[in-house]
Amino acid sequence: MRLPERLIASYGSDQKNLHKRLHQLRNNEYAHSDASSYSVTPYKGDLIKSIESIRDVRFTEKEIDLFLLMTAKLLARITERMEQLRLGS
Repeated sequence: MRLPERLIASYGSDQKNLHKRLHQLRNNEYAHSDASSYSVTPYKGDLIKSIESIRDVRFTEKEIDLFLLMTAKLLARITERMEQLRLGS
């Protein structure tokens, strides 16, 4: 699912870059289980067949603050649009 462009149109370049990174992480690390994101180490024996791990994905404090700002802006735009729809405009 992608957000409508009108909801993210006001993002600045830093926000657009973070949005793009989050979208790529969603596609490659989480949603689609991209094989390049995992390492598998098989073991012989009956107890352990393989060990899977997801790459360590970290965010800086600045990225987290930016994400919270983006989320607040998005929520405000969605709330505004819901009110417009409620009023029939």
